[in-house]
Amino acid sequence: MARGLPTRPLLLNVREHSILRSYVGSRNLSHGEHQRIQIVVDTAEGKSISAISRTLGLSRFTVRQWRDRFEDSLPHLRSFAEGCDGKGVSEKELFDQMLAVLSDRPRPGKPSEITPAQVQQIVAIACRKPSDFGHPRSDWSYELIAQIAVEQGIVDHLCGRYASELLKKTAPASA
Repeated sequence: MARGLPTRPLLLNVREHSILRSYVGSRNLSHGEHQRIQIVVDTAEGKSISAISRTLGLSRFTVRQWRDRFEDSLPHLRSFAEGCDGKGVSEKELFDQMLAVLSDRPRPGKPSEITPAQVQQIVAIACRKPSDFGHPRSDWSYELIAQIAVEQGIVDHLCGRYASELLKKTAPASA
């Protein structure tokens, strides 16, 4: 038994459908991008929101949200596809624009105040010995790294917990 109103198909033109269809199995896309493209292709092919949500393991809300976002962007995408000079754009350019529509929007939260250069300087501290900075300890703690980063004027303030996160993000992958 169907719930709610039937899903209205997403009306893509042949070129849009072909471009998206060609990227469905691409290994160059993230899992999220692959799912979002699959949502658009499936709704264009008439599959229901419920069927897509079951197949992809997503909520109906999520499927509908991405479908609707893509549908809302179609006028812009079609205008972009015509190109400034009316000669059109390449399939790659159009796909990149489509992918931008299907990208996550920035998430809420305070942006980082520590620049990549500052992170490099903090990593450089961790690569040396505490005694190089006048501390008698033989091993580092994240709190001590944070303290020295502040003492050296690299950052205005830094807690050990965040120093730990920064160093873990920059650590090379283990073999």
